[in-house]
Amino acid sequence: MHTKNSVSTHTLKPMNRETATLLATRLLGSYPSLNLHDPETFMTELVVAFLKYPQWVGEQAVVDAKRASPIYVPSVPLVEKSCEDAIVQTREAFTYAQQWEQQSRLQLQERHEIDQAATEESAEHRAAVVARIRRDMATAGMPFEADRKRHHGETEDTVKTKLGLNDEKWAAIPNAPTNWKQVGKVSE
Repeated sequence: MHTKNSVSTHTLKPMNRETATLLATRLLGSYPSLNLHDPETFMTELVVAFLKYPQWVGEQAVVDAKRASPIYVPSVPLVEKSCEDAIVQTREAFTYAQQWEQQSRLQLQERHEIDQAATEESAEHRAAVVARIRRDMATAGMPFEADRKRHHGETEDTVKTKLGLNDEKWAAIPNAPTNWKQVGKVSE
């Protein structure tokens, strides 16, 4: 959805001389009595001021300048200030959008480089990474299934002793086998 202040509804492309002249004429025509020292120079300076901005900024500046100076013709600096006030948020939004686009391109490039490097890793390197992860997990008390098989020689009593559990505590463990042989991993 586009709003009045939406970046997508505005352009920063400056207006052409014809549009600037029409806006200057419109501004001057809004005042019933003109008492200008040099009307031709004033009109030229006003057009030059408008030429720096997009049409939508000039249109807003005409409204704002007339509001700021309802009785007397506004000065060129007042019109320029009105133009700057009208465009400042849009410029900031465009700058932010450009920075965001640049950052996105950099992130995509970094991701591409990471993916490229990952496909170039050797099988030995990947095996070493897996071995390190397995060791780290086993050290943290989370061995892989294959690593747990070496503990299958333990009996229910050795596990209770190792963990310091009595029969009552052992029975309170959820899903604890009542008979260690039921696990199917220990044969006597």
